Amino acid sequence: MEIWIDVNTPKQALFLTPLVEELDKRGHGTHVTSRHYREAEGLLRKSPFEVTFVGKHGGASLLDKLIASNERIRGLADLVPEWSPGLAVHFASPECARVAFGLKIPQVCISDCPHTVSVDRLTLPLVDRLVTPRVIPYEAWKTYGVQRKAITRYDALDPAVWLKRRNIEKLNIEELGADPNRRTITVRYEESYASYLLDKDASWGIDILDALTSNFGEYNILVLGRYEEQLSHLAEKFGSKIILPKETVDGAALLKATDLFVGMGGTMTVEAALLGIPSISAYQGGPLYYISYLVKQGLTYEAHSVNRLVESAKELLASETKRKLLAERSRIILDKMEDPIEKIMTVLQQFWKTWKA
Repeated sequence: MEIWIDVNTPKQALFLTPLVEELDKRGHGTHVTSRHYREAEGLLRKSPFEVTFVGKHGGASLLDKLIASNERIRGLADLVPEWSPGLAVHFASPECARVAFGLKIPQVCISDCPHTVSVDRLTLPLVDRLVTPRVIPYEAWKTYGVQRKAITRYDALDPAVWLKRRNIEKLNIEELGADPNRRTITVRYEESYASYLLDKDASWGIDILDALTSNFGEYNILVLGRYEEQLSHLAEKFGSKIILPKETVDGAALLKATDLFVGMGGTMTVEAALLGIPSISAYQGGPLYYISYLVKQGLTYEAHSVNRLVESAKELLASETKRKLLAERSRIILDKMEDPIEKIMTVLQQFWKTWKA
């Protein structure tokens, strides 16, 4: 079977690369598409398979998002019929969902994000199957019209896909311009252009970096931005107070060299927690099921105010005992998680059996 896979974010690139490799092993033809988007493109251009880039990220403007999405739909509609795919797989991609639906291509969506309302409303009503982590209740998907019988769940969090598949070596932070004699705080900046954050506090990320540079000036404060505009703005605002890598960084390897991680998104916070790195979730978009799970397991802290963030950071940085306990607890929890790719393959298998028939 020819299978179309649409990959639009760095997390999706990390997650779906092993899936593409597994499908190729089983003799399926895979056609991977993406869009021009700084970090995802950086990862995908290093992948062992061919990727066709169609369209771009629409930025922060709602109008620009609409135009970029429409242009990408047209580009995919011109391209995909040549492949004659029997199945489409995506991570809640509005463009993939719309084109697959329009061409009557069955589609499987993989998602751990019931909080991305705008995207989910445009995709989930169109999909045939949804595959999702068990920590997300069935009820979270009901509002999008996904019936329980159409949902398959795996007993893992998404980063288990790549964390279980590699032996992660610590990154040499000198390569990023950091001082190896200092301890390191790594910050994953928020996805401020995402539709689910457009109405949130625009100063939140700046306030966090102000607090960290003021209270932990003796540390390397390494900030991973998402967009070129973010990088320029942060460089202008903080200058030499922070280290701001310009190229895509191996996140897991960097976390291994990190003493404290502060995440304003989701994926790297989960990565840090599952690797046993002291971490604080500073996501401002509301509750996330997988973060709540990690907090309950004692693998991460949450901070919804700058004061709480600083208090938590001081506590986590002061205790070597706590770090050792986190490392052991995270190892046990990650070892128990199943491989999501295996569960996804069982779902896809149902489609190609029907297709062969």
